[in-house]
Amino acid sequence: MVNPTLYVDRIEASKILKTSTRTVDRYMRKYRFKTRKDGRRVLIKRIDVDKIIKDHLGALWTSTTRASARS
Repeated sequence: MVNPTLYVDRIEASKILKTSTRTVDRYMRKYRFKTRKDGRRVLIKRIDVDKIIKDHLGALWTSTTRASARS
């Protein structure tokens, strides 16, 4: 059994990211995460999920600051 605090499955990751599991699959391919399998479940490191949040929110923050600077 894998330590549950270090890894999340695709469904948990989709809830954290507020996206579909299909989008999580795309993120896994795009960012080339190292995943583990626990039976049939695919597990993703929680730190990698946090990286998506940081990268995604960083891009959103940049675009909103540029839009507000134009106003």
